[in-house]
Amino acid sequence: MRTDRMRGDAERLDAESRALLELSVVRGIPDEDLAGVLGIAADGIRERRERVMRELGAESEVQREALQATLRAGARPEAGPATAKRRRNLIALTGGAAVAVLVAVALALGGEDAFGPPPPQSGPAGADAPKTGRLEPLGGGDATGSARIKGPEDRRLLRLSVRGLPPVTDGGYVIWLYDSVSDARPVTGSRNSAFGVREPLPPGFDAYRFLDVSREPADGNPNHSGDSVLRVPIEQIPGA
Repeated sequence: MRTDRMRGDAERLDAESRALLELSVVRGIPDEDLAGVLGIAADGIRERRERVMRELGAESEVQREALQATLRAGARPEAGPATAKRRRNLIALTGGAAVAVLVAVALALGGEDAFGPPPPQSGPAGADAPKTGRLEPLGGGDATGSARIKGPEDRRLLRLSVRGLPPVTDGGYVIWLYDSVSDARPVTGSRNSAFGVREPLPPGFDAYRFLDVSREPADGNPNHSGDSVLRVPIEQIPGA
């Protein structure tokens, strides 16, 4: 199997498959670590990678080693092995475009919610109850959400709780820093109709006007679908 053909075939893969090869084969991130970042089972990652390898004709061990060498030759080298800290912060460090692809991978692979269920409801709100910004539903529906931002200036953390979204069987929901459909940066995603998020925010997050939740199909498109379901002005989120 010629390396130039393998490279050409790999370049024609869909975005999710290319992302998996980049993270798993080129960067050498273990399946378990990648599964933890994406919130999906490690078996799902292995099965998807095996399918992609077969699509590229890399059936034998020799062919797979040749494919790995080809992919690594075309990638930017990294300084030293990945550390546990870098794996934990993989999504935050790879930039908005890569985040979108990673979220698309998780939705396409049918991952469960990576961020756990929403936190349990506390007692009646009082003077000591934490203040949150309320996400308002768009286009009707009974969904609700609340958000706050915590942490020092260089480590801002979004804490988001969402309930009442319609269940999905294809795709899922993505949280965005949002100005418009064409100017939006993904933060993370979930396939569940109720979920909780504790996610680092990138520097400059407050340059965006809104925190937005959208319904996204599992079509491999990393851009905002235009189907927003919840939204709150960032300036109304405590801690922003």
